[in-house]
Amino acid sequence: MRSLLVYIAALVGSASLGDRAHADPLAVTVIARTAQVALHRGEPVPVEVIVANTGTTTVTMHVMTCSWTDAWTISDRAIGISGIDCAKNFERTIELAPGATDVRKLTLVPARDAAIGPHEVKLGWSARRGGEVVWSAPLSFDVLGALDGVAVSAHKLADHRYALAIANTGREAISISAQPVLQVDRDGGWQDVTPVDLSCAYPQPKCVTLAPGEGTSAEWLGMTCGRCICHGNGLAQPGSYRLVARSCDGTRDALGAAFVVPAAR
Repeated sequence: MRSLLVYIAALVGSASLGDRAHADPLAVTVIARTAQVALHRGEPVPVEVIVANTGTTTVTMHVMTCSWTDAWTISDRAIGISGIDCAKNFERTIELAPGATDVRKLTLVPARDAAIGPHEVKLGWSARRGGEVVWSAPLSFDVLGALDGVAVSAHKLADHRYALAIANTGREAISISAQPVLQVDRDGGWQDVTPVDLSCAYPQPKCVTLAPGEGTSAEWLGMTCGRCICHGNGLAQPGSYRLVARSCDGTRDALGAAFVVPAAR
């Protein structure tokens, strides 16, 4: 699993963050981070965003309970920020003492016609509507297309044993990565857990070519590591999982149906 952790610091000069009894500039740090950099068109991806008071005085923020996402903007129009559905939208006052943080989850959703390939995205935060936007450093994402003609499945064999299968249902040979990825549904989006080795041969192949009608399979023992050789392995957390088969060039994915891993007994 690739990880992305980007820290962005900006000094907000004259921008107002609410009522304050002083005229000194307020220091605010904006942090954005996500563990998922491979995105699928139309699928939500959670991103943690943090506004931290790095100054010496309390910051008063007036934030809407639902439409707080309006304070955030994104530089890439192919990736949108999802709003929040709720019955009552009202203003809340948040007091950020020096060193305190306001932590939230933004949901990004690539458009269904988003360009396949790398995207550099900046997230911007504004203290008030129409105010100065503080932009993050670029976050690097890869938008992946659909891998057609590939069926991906998983079913439970026994406690902590799952059969994973990938089959070519098309009319032409297809080359896939020899390490499909298991993902888990966390915080409203799919996150990589572990690659799964289709072969324990040494050296391990990078890709596997499947002829029409041909398939390949592997067994997953319900652990945090699906490789042939693992270090620091443990039981996977309960939740909804899926297997993802990726094309050899890394640009397209075939998504398996979700299956449930229950709590250990």
